[in-house]
Parts: sequence; structure tokens; C-alpha cells
Amino acid sequence: MPAPDPWGEILGDNTVTAALLDRLLHRSMVINLDGDSYRLRDHQATAENLRRTGSPYDRHRSRVGTLGECR
Repeated sequence: MPAPDPWGEILGDNTVTAALLDRLLHRSMVINLDGDSYRLRDHQATAENLRRTGSPYDRHRSRVGTLGECR
């Protein structure tokens, strides 16, 4: 079982990485999930909503003067 490149780079040794993954996955069932996660979908929807309505930071800045006084 070859080690995935990023894991080998992080751990510094592909042989150790392959052995570690072999032990971890020995009696596991690997499920590959495709598609966007709910967290990513929610983040994208929030970002799109902020793009359409303007960010809360921009609304706050319009009420605050240069020295921090309210207008």
C-alpha cells in the first residue's frame, strides 16, 4: 500500500507513513465521500449572501467616524 504523498511529506518518511496507515486501516471500512460537505455548502451560501447584501463590517464602518464616534 503506497503512502499518500502529503502524509509522507508531513511525517517525513513514506515507509513509516505506509505502515502507520496500514495499521490504522487494517480492520476499517473506508468510505469515500464525494461532493460538497454541508459545512462548505453553508459557508458558500453565507459568503454569497454577504456579497449580495454587503458585509456587516462595512455597515458598522459607515456608522463609526474616523475617531470612533458615532455619526
